[in-house]
Amino acid sequence: MKIDFPLPTRRRGILRALVIIPLAASALSGCSSVRIDAAGHLGDAGQETAAALAETLFLSDAFVDQAADIDTFVFYYEAGGAVPPVLEAQRKELLDSYKMIHEEFKHRRQVFAELGIAYQHFADLADKGAELETAAAVDRLGSAVNKYAESRGKAAVFSGSAQKALPQLGWLAAAELKKKRIKQASVLIRERLSAFAALLNDPLVKEEILGFQKNLSGLEGDRLQVLWDAGLFDPSPLLDQVGAGTGLQAAVNVGETLRKDKPLSDSLGKVIESRLRRNAEAIEANYHASLKTLEELIREHEALEKDGPLNLAQLISIAEEQRRGSKVLGGHRKEEVK
Repeated sequence: MKIDFPLPTRRRGILRALVIIPLAASALSGCSSVRIDAAGHLGDAGQETAAALAETLFLSDAFVDQAADIDTFVFYYEAGGAVPPVLEAQRKELLDSYKMIHEEFKHRRQVFAELGIAYQHFADLADKGAELETAAAVDRLGSAVNKYAESRGKAAVFSGSAQKALPQLGWLAAAELKKKRIKQASVLIRERLSAFAALLNDPLVKEEILGFQKNLSGLEGDRLQVLWDAGLFDPSPLLDQVGAGTGLQAAVNVGETLRKDKPLSDSLGKVIESRLRRNAEAIEANYHASLKTLEELIREHEALEKDGPLNLAQLISIAEEQRRGSKVLGGHRKEEVK
């Protein structure tokens, strides 16, 4: 599954020019065009950020799928025929855990997808006025947050429509009306970001996400050891990666060599353990980075609403850091995950 996030329609040289965005508060408050332009920049940066937030989830999803496949293989291999009811029950419990984490990924990903669309329309609102489209996008974002809450056993957060919240003050001058609408749209998006961040930061949700995935990494290591002992894996690709920096490649029949030499085999096992540990650490880091990114987005909206200086360079830096951290996770290169 792949979600195509809308690219910013203006760009405004965002990755190159954001260093100039921390404008003085007095400049923002003194000129409506500057504040409107800053809102457009925030809309563009928000789209970039929402896309970065979702990318790592694709990789995490792939990691869980990989672990589930390994578990299925080993379960039936070790059963060797008829499966006792007690093992079937344990198997079902584990499958339910896989389903739970997939559900969390699915609903979190949908929040990020709707967030990207909301920012697209928020940028359009700053450019040319798109209050109806923005309100509809905010409603969809609120609905996605509600579904995430319900998937975690929490009550829905938002009700009603955002369309009534955007001011319809026709007696204001056009520029002032646009500023009023931009500010209210910013408040609506920020409220939904705050609610989602609170859900994601809930101790029970945190333990559900991180606790399961830590256990998953240990379980995957045990399962891989069973398949390795059965002679099903060729270690050549891994050894090729280890020696790639110096141009070295795995020797012919290296698997046989390793199986005859226990210290060598155990040493390679440590490399695999290290990779699995890094996968688990990367998933946990992604979770915390997601929270950090949401908090930074909330701060930018608060600054915009108060005519304060924006620091979108910091926001983009966090998003890019998240992308770099997800280059390789669970054995999947970023460009290979669809």
